[in-house]
Amino acid sequence: MQGIWASGSPEDMLRGALEKAVERGVLLHLKLEQGDAYSLNSESERETVMEQVGRGEVSLADKVVWGEPCVKDERPNIFHLYEENIGLVAPVIADELAEAEKEYPPEWIEDAFKEAVSQNKRSWRYVSRILERWATEGRGVGAPGRLSAKDTGPEKYFRGKYGHLVRK
Repeated sequence: MQGIWASGSPEDMLRGALEKAVERGVLLHLKLEQGDAYSLNSESERETVMEQVGRGEVSLADKVVWGEPCVKDERPNIFHLYEENIGLVAPVIADELAEAEKEYPPEWIEDAFKEAVSQNKRSWRYVSRILERWATEGRGVGAPGRLSAKDTGPEKYFRGKYGHLVRK
């Protein structure tokens, strides 16, 4: 209580902070017969409170309105992923990131960054090549750094642009 004291009494400061957290949807305010209680506003916490009320362990003095929690499971955007995994975003790269964000689904971008980090290749060039490969070959085809079976062995010399120049 002394750590949050500024102007006014510490109890008033704490009460104000708790009310703001309730307004934002972070906390639930439960008016119990024994006094006020606060809980995180999550589905599991709401279920726990309802179970306790059902078993008679807790008696509510007033009706509780369950609001949606303010914490949302949002995907980080491409700029956040870049800064988190590679480094500061340079102006030259920012345009490329914006184009990629328009072109590829957010799940692909997030997974491409994960794959690049798992291979310890922390560069936008590597991430963009992963995305390009997924766009052309399909996502989930092959393993990272792979060579398909058709690209190994002597047959690889007979296909392609100069295959007609090679004799079998």
